[in-house]
Amino acid sequence: MNNLHSKFFLLFIISVLFSGEFYASADAKVPQATKLFDIENMGEIKDVEISKSGSTIYTGDELGNIRKWDSQSGGELGSISAPAFGNQSLISISVSDDEEWIALTLEETVGYSTYIWNASEEAFWEDSLGEYSEVEFTEEGYLIASEGKVIEVFDLDQGNIITEMRFAEDIKSFSYLEKSNEVAVVHETIGFTVRDLTSGAVVEQQTPEDLGWETVGGAVYSGDEDYLILSSPGQRPKFLDVANDYSLDLDMTGASYPTTGSRIYTYGKNYVIYEPYGEEGYHMYNMYTQEPVLQINAGYQLLNFKAGEDIVAGSLGNSTYVYGMENHNPIVDIEIESWPKLEVSSDYTPNIKVIYQNGDSEYINSKDLVWDVVNGSILSEESGDFFAKEPGETKVKASLGDIESTKTVQIHADQPDLDNFEPLAAKEGVSPGKSWTVKFNEEVSYDTIKEENVFVTNELGEVQPQLYIIDRTNGGSAELKLLPVSKYTTEETYTLWVKNVHSIKGDKLSENVRMDFEIK
Repeated sequence: MNNLHSKFFLLFIISVLFSGEFYASADAKVPQATKLFDIENMGEIKDVEISKSGSTIYTGDELGNIRKWDSQSGGELGSISAPAFGNQSLISISVSDDEEWIALTLEETVGYSTYIWNASEEAFWEDSLGEYSEVEFTEEGYLIASEGKVIEVFDLDQGNIITEMRFAEDIKSFSYLEKSNEVAVVHETIGFTVRDLTSGAVVEQQTPEDLGWETVGGAVYSGDEDYLILSSPGQRPKFLDVANDYSLDLDMTGASYPTTGSRIYTYGKNYVIYEPYGEEGYHMYNMYTQEPVLQINAGYQLLNFKAGEDIVAGSLGNSTYVYGMENHNPIVDIEIESWPKLEVSSDYTPNIKVIYQNGDSEYINSKDLVWDVVNGSILSEESGDFFAKEPGETKVKASLGDIESTKTVQIHADQPDLDNFEPLAAKEGVSPGKSWTVKFNEEVSYDTIKEENVFVTNELGEVQPQLYIIDRTNGGSAELKLLPVSKYTTEETYTLWVKNVHSIKGDKLSENVRMDFEIK
């Protein structure tokens, strides 16, 4: 499909989804969005949340009842009934990274209340956490909650407050900066303040005047790039480099961005999305090229727009619409391709094929997987490379997130050079206790009848212990009998090797021979 058709395809499916007007820049690469499914709730959706892993979508209706959905299939995973207090309205739901905790913020007759759901106990805490209007979970599972001029950080496992921060002005919004473990707090007139989440110490502070603005509208953290993105009504967004002392990145803060309202989001690793000033709908921009990628003018407020790593969910009325963006094609299986015959002291890097949801596949570097070897004395692994140590058989397991694949690997002992042995006719249907008689045309020297010259190996090249029987009455014999110490394994193939045998006259065996035999 050529580029022009791709763009028309995108406009069509999104128009169906949101029943509005969507425009894409003619010069920008339009993400190939695919409508995955619709979610129909019984009541009006007031908030939607995507789990950190992207595997689960949470929707909350106007009363605060929560339903969980599988982001791949749209199937319902469960529901949580909100505490019932009569006149209440959902403000937001927030989910911890491990999905162990859910914070439910409701507006009630007396004000705001935040209720905590524990997934292990499958129950809400008996009492509300407090009268908080905004909450957000940290990477460690702590809960940041704000109300008025105060931010408090809770350890929900211990049930206590670990940090309290007070400010001179009411908090408009805040954003957690996971890489530096800080929180950026936005105020209407005094600008924004960044504080250490553990100590509460001020790390950075800038006024609207420092930014060239009259007021700061909102802030969002883009963790992949470590940027704090600020917005102000009627202004273009500003990108502050967190790792570089919150300096303004002029390359990122370009004039090509339209002016913003107060709502701003990030999507994946490359895009910023926000609600333009004075408009309804959203704009999506490439963060680096500053190219407009998608413009959404829906003619109404698109409620509760949330963006995950590779899916986007938006809700309107009773429906939640889920989109797989350009990179939403998750890996569903991995395959360890067949290994070659490995001999002791050899190394090997396996070929790994990943299979995507749409059926496509590709090979990836074995270093990108987590490996587990059942028997490390036989086979060792380092950064996806394997080294054969001893003969034997073991299993290796490759893991890519929750997806696993297992392979049985055989390590063979060093094999004689087959070119130096004349093959005899193979034998089939041999009994497990079979003894072999080797006949020579001259009497052989006893000194040359030893395991390195006459021996039997299994499929791994391991030498199988034998009893050597030879008549020494007359100082030599033309016959040698081999009896296995232990019976051979059924349905396996063994090899009898004969080499470097001398006669009592000093004559050397004219040719080395080998014979395969299969046990019935």
